[in-house]
Amino acid sequence: MMIIPSSSSKTPVRLTDLPTREPIRFVVYRYKHLYVAQGSHLTVVAPGGHVVHHELPFSPSTWASYGGSMVVYDRYQGGAQLAGISLSTISVRSMGEDRFSAPYATLLKNGEPVVGGVPKLLDSEFNGLMVQEEGASLSLPVQQRHLPKLKVAGAMVEPTGYLLFFQDSKTFSLYNGTSGYLSFGKPPAVLVPYAYPEQGLLAAGWDQGYACSPDMAVSWRLRRLGGGGVMTERAVMRVSVDKGVEVFEGWW
Repeated sequence: MMIIPSSSSKTPVRLTDLPTREPIRFVVYRYKHLYVAQGSHLTVVAPGGHVVHHELPFSPSTWASYGGSMVVYDRYQGGAQLAGISLSTISVRSMGEDRFSAPYATLLKNGEPVVGGVPKLLDSEFNGLMVQEEGASLSLPVQQRHLPKLKVAGAMVEPTGYLLFFQDSKTFSLYNGTSGYLSFGKPPAVLVPYAYPEQGLLAAGWDQGYACSPDMAVSWRLRRLGGGGVMTERAVMRVSVDKGVEVFEGWW
């Protein structure tokens, strides 16, 4: 795949300006929708460029997605379940020790589903992927796989598989059992994973660009965009406080 870089003479497509100058906490693209969190502001860009701004009663610090469902939340403040651009459920802290989580993008408060009668679930998760620390290893109950105890930098899980990133160059990625290393650059503190199996694409968005692997996660290289890097099925986005949401179109 070839992507038009930020240094190209072609002007990127501007989708929208962001509603506030607050720092961006996270940017994530899931199910053809772009989510940008700034303090208690959540901007959602739908297919076709339709933009909705939500003001939440808490400040989301992370997210979880699974099978078309999306949750933005903070483990100690609250969470919100979304269906595309619409908020379907919001829950906030009512006691000092309330804890929120979103395994498989199901919003839980103190381990209990906020909506529905689903049995109580373990609430140790990372971006929706269930994890448990067991001694010196990290256990992924869904895949029944044990890994060296490394700090997770990003994770995603879908019914078809999973993608993890670690803060270690030699053990940088794990995609459905295939590991990969970072050949250029240092692992950022936080990475947003993207996987598009139909196109054979894997990517990692971060706050100064994106890392893209054209060879199925064997070798990765950091590539700078100068803003929150977002990989879509057909293009790369750049999101920044100064320039809002921009699109750099690409092709195969």
